[in-house]
Amino acid sequence: MAEMDTDWFNGRLMPSQVDSVRAGAIASQVDRQPVFTQFRYAAQGGFRALMQPLFDGVEATLSEPAVRVDHKKKAVTFASGRQETYETLISTIPLPTLIGMMTEVPQKVLKATAQLKWTQLICINFVVARANVVPWHWFYIYDSDIEASRVSVPSHLSQHTGDETVIQAEVFRRCDEPFDLDELKEKAVSELCPVLGITRAEIRAVEARHVPFGYVIPCLGHAAASAEIIAWLKRQSIETAGLFGRWKYMWSDVAYRSGEQAADDVKATCSTYS
Repeated sequence: MAEMDTDWFNGRLMPSQVDSVRAGAIASQVDRQPVFTQFRYAAQGGFRALMQPLFDGVEATLSEPAVRVDHKKKAVTFASGRQETYETLISTIPLPTLIGMMTEVPQKVLKATAQLKWTQLICINFVVARANVVPWHWFYIYDSDIEASRVSVPSHLSQHTGDETVIQAEVFRRCDEPFDLDELKEKAVSELCPVLGITRAEIRAVEARHVPFGYVIPCLGHAAASAEIIAWLKRQSIETAGLFGRWKYMWSDVAYRSGEQAADDVKATCSTYS
């Protein structure tokens, strides 16, 4: 905690209110002040269904990872060997990965990149052969002896899941922290069984998925370091967007807006759109 900044608090923690603090010191209060009181989710098709209308009619090449960005020649090379040139590039690639794909990067930018820290996310997904195992959409576990930090229940988001409960447990590791995926999966499941009030025999299927970039860690100085990197990339005609492109903890609506903003910036400066 001593190494973390506090800039991520804004919009996520309610500001202190002296009157409420005083009242709470005297007696239990019934008033609640959540950051938000409701949310919307697609009835079918998952989160992608919310964005699907934006994709319809758009030509896009997917699942072809970029491996090199030559900012001098303004060209991107993909794993297949295909190369594309650009006038201005919009990237949502995590800043450390993007900088690692480039050559002739100034030392001050490399130094700033080395300051960035993040978490890896391991999603433990399993299906329980029982409906309504828990009543919540998600809940947090603040226990250092239990691997999972947050547990969500995707089956509560749809009326089309039948008599089963779908559980997703989130386990985190630092970017430099090694782990065994299979061991972590089994450990997390065994720890969650008593928490959820289920037995291992009730679990029909279980899988573990590793997401290399989970969340930005707001270490001291991370804002200045990411600003240094983003400013240099902008001078190379590379606009960044998204949580890891802007290196900020942001919810999905803000991440989406950052993509819109990057597109607006390109339209304002790129000769193709002038």
